[in-house]
Amino acid sequence: MADSSDSSQQPGSSQQPGNRRSVQDFLMANKYDAILLFIRIYIIFATFLFIVPVFGAEYSLTCFKRVLLGSACISALRLHSRLPGVTLSKEFVQILVMEDAFHYLIYSVLFLFSRPQTMALVPIMMFALLHSATFLQKLISNTECPAIVANSILQLTSKITERSIQTSILAFIASTEIMIFFVSIVLLFVGRGSLLVPFFYYRFLQLRYMSRRNPYSRLVFGQLRMKVEQVAHMQSCPGIGKKALLLMITLASKLSPASFGAATAS
Repeated sequence: MADSSDSSQQPGSSQQPGNRRSVQDFLMANKYDAILLFIRIYIIFATFLFIVPVFGAEYSLTCFKRVLLGSACISALRLHSRLPGVTLSKEFVQILVMEDAFHYLIYSVLFLFSRPQTMALVPIMMFALLHSATFLQKLISNTECPAIVANSILQLTSKITERSIQTSILAFIASTEIMIFFVSIVLLFVGRGSLLVPFFYYRFLQLRYMSRRNPYSRLVFGQLRMKVEQVAHMQSCPGIGKKALLLMITLASKLSPASFGAATAS
């Protein structure tokens, strides 16, 4: 799953109260995860300030760019921790393009240099919320955190870290990634978008579909295809509508990776 193999996504086992460390010692021992946590918390805060421009429109635009910069930093850090040494070889490029962090590095840079689009921040913010909640629970279970603070954090994060909720969040993110493509096309036609965004974003969707860690893009694409086919074959669907829907499915199959047809039909 996208961004889900992060080390902060795998909570460590709780330690006995007598063996717990201080919060500072725990963060120092997990510097990499701590840095990611602080960036993610800032992303959540900056996303809120973009959506609710309490400090004015100009600062709201600054927050939009800061969210994308934060996402790019997270992706770069994760790539640095996962990839072997950089080499100018075909094997290295193949490993690079299959990394979810590389996908979101492209995503962040693409929207960083385009007009602000609120929906573009949704996947970034949801990933930040999901991983922050998981790491905070890990922190609470392994440190001598004050009871009041610990209980408050656990109440805020317990629902998010439930398996069923995580699955729903990741499916929602995958759905949003797909919807952004169509929104980008609409913005292009109304004169508020750039031709480069749909072109490069289509490549991003291809990478997401082929992701080894994230099956949700494939699942959502498959569900969308089945729903469109159901609508196309309804008796109430006019002939021209049926042809248009089936043509859309055929076009999507041709533009998608070679395994699209077999994967979505299963």
